[in-house]
Amino acid sequence: MAGQRRPPTLTIAKTTTILPPVSTDENTLENIALNKIRYREARGRDIDRMLDLRNRIFPPITRKQFDSVEGLTACVGLLDGIAVAALPLAIREFQLGPSETCRAAFLHAVGTHSGCRGMGVGSALTQVAAKTLRGRVDALMVFRTGGERTAGYAFYKKAGFQDLMFATILRLRRRRVAQGNVTITSDEQAILARGNVLRDIFIKAHGSMGGYWARTPGFYERALRSSYFFSRPHDFLLLETRTRGRTTGYALLGRDRILPDTLKILEMATQPGGEDAVDTLLEAAWRHAGQSKVVFPTSAASPLRSAVLPWVKEESVRSPVLLGMMLNPTARAARLTVGPRKPSFKIWAPSGDLSVNKPTKTSPTLGLRDDALQRLFFRRLSLRHALANEAATLHGTKENEAATLDAAMPSQTWIYHALDYL
Repeated sequence: MAGQRRPPTLTIAKTTTILPPVSTDENTLENIALNKIRYREARGRDIDRMLDLRNRIFPPITRKQFDSVEGLTACVGLLDGIAVAALPLAIREFQLGPSETCRAAFLHAVGTHSGCRGMGVGSALTQVAAKTLRGRVDALMVFRTGGERTAGYAFYKKAGFQDLMFATILRLRRRRVAQGNVTITSDEQAILARGNVLRDIFIKAHGSMGGYWARTPGFYERALRSSYFFSRPHDFLLLETRTRGRTTGYALLGRDRILPDTLKILEMATQPGGEDAVDTLLEAAWRHAGQSKVVFPTSAASPLRSAVLPWVKEESVRSPVLLGMMLNPTARAARLTVGPRKPSFKIWAPSGDLSVNKPTKTSPTLGLRDDALQRLFFRRLSLRHALANEAATLHGTKENEAATLDAAMPSQTWIYHALDYL
């Protein structure tokens, strides 16, 4: 951004010897050995060093703001006390399905010093984050807005992250529809006071799915006061449709003060069977958009998709994408099956063997690639379909055993809301 400081210039040699500097400028570090970088979880003054680098790359946040965000931590790469890699992580309870969550650390605002790029510094820091947080969280996750044809996406795939959900950005058009009864709230505190009502509707609308930050009490306060909104202040608008005093649907909108030409629908939900409220909500959104465009990031599984489609002017293709990686396969395998019947079996994957429910020599073996195994861990793989399409194999099975395994490891539908990934 304009006006931000540039980081000191670094030239790092891939040797074990520290070479003499070629410049005497106090802001220039030259030819320093790559193996002198120290990676660790940021504590105390490390957080200030990490933020110094982060804030040179992304819109800044203060140390006070960082400390105020629940579940926020970071890992850092340090070279002679200077941060050369920053990896903030937001730890959240993530909904895998209607009755199952995992504790996930979301990578965001990840950056490396310009003098260190392409040298494996980011990969090394990601490995340290995985090792450091293993035991405290179940998974690492990252949301990429640039799609699959980017260096950032390739970096995470190489690090072991797997595709879990694709979202789409719907750019909406104006339509002539009747103006309905909508209550509009623009004060942030007043919006937060409606949190329990919004949670109730959200859970009724989307509680049978996964793919979002668990809607526990206090969710909206945590969401609207995340590090993202500290670095990118927004003006929020809550639209609610009501029938006989009862809220039947809502849309939470946000306008970025840095890029105010877009009004984004951060979250939208209606009471079951109340999809007709969508027209009323979108008409109201356009009335408050002015000259701005209106976008609705969503996914194919949204129960509101068919109601929104008449408003769609343009739709993105396979962007953004959510990626994830379970950190402890053995622990995850121990909790992989659900329901009254917990079949015993073995898992074979290129990365190693796993046991589920104390298998015996005669127990079947499920064969999977590592990418398919990660999707199975996150409830994003239908075993029945994987077996039918030979993306998985099953050996040593008895009659109906494949159906038993499929029922014990159900795949779950995930839904995307922009508010969960900011």
